[in-house]
Amino acid sequence: MDLPAAFHPNSSMENVARVDSFYSGRILWFKVEGFLFAVGRDEFAALSDVFAGMYLLPSNEAVDGRDESHPIMLEGYLKADFRSLLKVMYPTSRTLILGEELRLDLCKDEWIGVLKLSTIWNMSTIRQYAISRLSKIEPSIPNIEKIQLARAHRVGRWLEEGVKGLLELGSVTLSDLEVLGWKTAAVICHIRESSNSKGRPDTESSTGPYRFRLDSIKCGYCTATCSLAEKHPECGNCHVPFNNARMLRCQTIARGSVEADSTWILTNSIQCIDCSANPFGESSFNCHGTCGFTRMNSAHKVRVSIVLPNGDPHALVEDYFGEEIKEYKLHDV
Repeated sequence: MDLPAAFHPNSSMENVARVDSFYSGRILWFKVEGFLFAVGRDEFAALSDVFAGMYLLPSNEAVDGRDESHPIMLEGYLKADFRSLLKVMYPTSRTLILGEELRLDLCKDEWIGVLKLSTIWNMSTIRQYAISRLSKIEPSIPNIEKIQLARAHRVGRWLEEGVKGLLELGSVTLSDLEVLGWKTAAVICHIRESSNSKGRPDTESSTGPYRFRLDSIKCGYCTATCSLAEKHPECGNCHVPFNNARMLRCQTIARGSVEADSTWILTNSIQCIDCSANPFGESSFNCHGTCGFTRMNSAHKVRVSIVLPNGDPHALVEDYFGEEIKEYKLHDV
């Protein structure tokens, strides 16, 4: 086989092309759970202040990780987590190319491992990417696990989402919550109980917005107790999922009611808390009571049970978890 001149042992060095390399040749050695890992040093130094600082020492200083006999000992770490981090830091075509797409495909536990180590070692770019991937993973992370991960890895939005998600569930037992600790369980139970404190605002002095649960929307022309909004699984505008405990709001209320604990509003005044648009759009409501309205539109009145200000779950989440959420969010500033 004829070799190109640049590769021929007798060829002149003047003919050898200079090539930029993605790999510097400087190796960093780690030992995790008895396993040795040899990786390119530059990527660790570029992505983490922790590792960058190790190589600011004078060249005559002995630094762990310089060779196989002097690895960086990662005591208390899992090799599975470390290997997951390396998959993100040093991807290969085998891990990146899936069909015609270019992506990095790790399972949920692997992404959690990446999040854990990138948080410990201040790898902010990888940390944010891991949070993004875990936030979109299917099936979505359960609320209780999301709270646990939020606290373990200081992710503010997950703590907020997890707590609010638990408040919107139809039922939550103490046994479900005990893994969060008695204090958190007690606070969540308190907020859920307070959120069920319904009443009528003083129409002469109070101002909106007024909050109420989706399942409290009832016919304003009769005393039927069935909800009119049971068949609306999501907001018609922003498509956020709805359940019976979903909180909605309105800015104005009408005088009078047909029950002591209910308030009249117009259906076209109802707003989704997430997007502020009317979540029902042009949908109509069917009353199965005695009033005879089979197709109620936006001009009709409905009854709702207003959640009093001290029972607003969003305000209570802010009261009880706001500082912790804010502290975690500052971690990513």
